[in-house]
Amino acid sequence: MAGLIGSAVASNLINNLPAVLVFISGTDAGAVPAGLHAPFLFGALAGADLGPNLTPVGALSTMLWLVIVRRRGVQVSAWDFLKIGAVVAPVTLIAAAVLVAASFR
Repeated sequence: MAGLIGSAVASNLINNLPAVLVFISGTDAGAVPAGLHAPFLFGALAGADLGPNLTPVGALSTMLWLVIVRRRGVQVSAWDFLKIGAVVAPVTLIAAAVLVAASFR
């Protein structure tokens, strides 16, 4: 659970790819007990993929998507993205946490 939430938060602060690389390298460096490597990594990957849905700067793909839709005349503001992301990101992160936890019981 810590990997999922940590990578989701870090993804919104520094972008999702560098964030998940930090978590993976920390796991490889021994920061996570050996028996928890797989659930931690799955959680970190899920958090890095789903967490950036909160803000428009969490993932490069989101920033590129915003540029493309704006060029096509669809205006999506950062505030609009945040309002939807505030609902979608927590729901998908909770679902991912439940699935990861259930997978490693």
